[in-house]
Amino acid sequence: MKIKVTLFSLICLCAGQASAQKLDTAAINASYRHAHRIHEDSADYAQQLCLDILHKSAQAAYLKGQGDACLTLGAISRNKNKLRESYRYLNQALKFRRTIGDSNRVAAVFINQAINLFQESRYDSAIATVLYAIKIVEELPEPDYCVLGSEYLLLSNIYDEYLEPDDALKYARRSLLAYTKTGSSERIGKAAYALGNRFLDQGILDSSLIYYDLAYNNFMSSTKDLDFLANIQINKGVIYTKKCNFSRAGELFKEAEELLDRRGPDADYFHLYLNKGDWLIAQNDRAGGLTMLKKALPEDVSELSFLEQQFIYEDMAAAYAALHMTDSAYYFQKEAYAVRDSIYNEHKRKEFIRFQAERYKKESAQQEAIAQQQASRARQFLLTAGLLAVIAVILIIAYFQRRKSFRIISRQRETLHKQAVDELIQASELKFLTASIEGGEAAKQHLSRELHDRLGSEMVTLTWRYDSAFESLDPTHPLKAQIGGMNKQLKQLYEEMRTISHQNGSSILERVGLIPVLTELFDDLNASGKIKAELEISGMTERLPFQYELNVLRIVQELVSNVLKYAKASSLTVQLSQFSDNINLMIEDDGIGFKTDDPEAKQGTGLLSVEKRITTLNGFLQVEPRPGAGTTFIIDIPLPAEARSV
Repeated sequence: MKIKVTLFSLICLCAGQASAQKLDTAAINASYRHAHRIHEDSADYAQQLCLDILHKSAQAAYLKGQGDACLTLGAISRNKNKLRESYRYLNQALKFRRTIGDSNRVAAVFINQAINLFQESRYDSAIATVLYAIKIVEELPEPDYCVLGSEYLLLSNIYDEYLEPDDALKYARRSLLAYTKTGSSERIGKAAYALGNRFLDQGILDSSLIYYDLAYNNFMSSTKDLDFLANIQINKGVIYTKKCNFSRAGELFKEAEELLDRRGPDADYFHLYLNKGDWLIAQNDRAGGLTMLKKALPEDVSELSFLEQQFIYEDMAAAYAALHMTDSAYYFQKEAYAVRDSIYNEHKRKEFIRFQAERYKKESAQQEAIAQQQASRARQFLLTAGLLAVIAVILIIAYFQRRKSFRIISRQRETLHKQAVDELIQASELKFLTASIEGGEAAKQHLSRELHDRLGSEMVTLTWRYDSAFESLDPTHPLKAQIGGMNKQLKQLYEEMRTISHQNGSSILERVGLIPVLTELFDDLNASGKIKAELEISGMTERLPFQYELNVLRIVQELVSNVLKYAKASSLTVQLSQFSDNINLMIEDDGIGFKTDDPEAKQGTGLLSVEKRITTLNGFLQVEPRPGAGTTFIIDIPLPAEARSV
């Protein structure tokens, strides 16, 4: 039997409470601490307090208060099963905490997002999010071991639910090690309790007893939490029952009952009565055990988990059968079979999720291997093409050296000059045409192929001919410098043409997907030195429909282009997240901002084009300009049913 650990409370406490630097922030911090303490027992009142804290913090420009309030509001919304609202508050908390630059607090937000994903049974996404949060904290010069221990403990619980006992045990151990460095008896007790549960699940009774004793001693020396203490004693009683030490087990059950009596009317006696009933039945006191099991059975069995229902039904069926009360035994055995079917279906669902995860990992590995193979082939092709080009240049030079006639060389020079002028004019017209086309993506794709396949090859051939003509001329010839300059311009024009072709084509996107294309775009931005660009991806475990990927890419390209052209920003952050039924895109810069009520500003920045794409996807755009301090674009796009995460 296990106790539910309130991970959110642990995480928020671990993130720490920074001392207020101003008199007006001290009251905000005190109010937040009170709201955090009561947010589970008095959710509505705590929610009102947090909304008031959020308002006051905004007036005081107190980012920490805003981040704390949004984090707790996200937890309250999750407890009310309002996950969409919870994600919205958590995204705001992430924004405030990133602005502060506190990596530990940023990690705490990611942990809460992982709890949401865990609650949605999106185990793979939850695990990936927690691992990302762990990476953030572990890479710090001085990691917060309180936050790190909370991350390990959450990951252990996810793996335990995910039917991965070895990983669950591994991260429970890491949690205890991290909490030990904090010196907090309460946190050490919670990690030790989790380790006891993991060993009990695997039937390693002696190790389980060691950690239960460690948990009991730490709780007794700190909070004296009656729920934890009672459940520790109950679990130890279960172990001693399995060891047939019934007297010691009875003492432990008695201590647990006294602790629950002190807990008051809110105490939960179910696990005590259930395990005490098993204890009596193990001693052949079937009548006493049946009486205890009846006390454990609540009026509304839906309050129990499937496993708890199965345990009590099977125990009662066995007790009735031993007492030769066949009708009651048959009834409870039938109920146990019905619950077992539900457990089997839940188990198969988790197995299917695991199968999908393994398949995704294999496909990712295969795709990576294919990409490496393609890159190797591309390098071989480039090497071969380079060698052929060198050979061709050498042959052409040798050919023209044998022809000494100035008249022939002059004619060829005039012809090359005319061709170069024609090519420059043609390239300029193509560049102007590309900039002016506002048609659909099909036209862009067609233009991309034409530029790359036909004109690109012709321009490469022309540059080779220019090189040969340039090398053939005497160094003192008056036209040699002019031809060299024209050849350099022609090569620059070819590079510009390739860039336009790649930007307007969508074949790469269709082949490799949105994430690699965005990653390459941001690598190019950072390499250019024009701006510090950061791309963050979460929840994107599978590819989107092509039209969605294409529109998201064009939106990002348009808004990033606006930042480079108009915002005068030094940094840019793009966060792309996929949740159960929608995509969230947040683009934020620290530039000069703009006025949203200015139609000319919208038209000039291409915002109308972005709005049109979002409208075609039934999406929603929220613009938060801060004149003089930057602009934030928040875009929500609903996914079609076939593209939603299970």
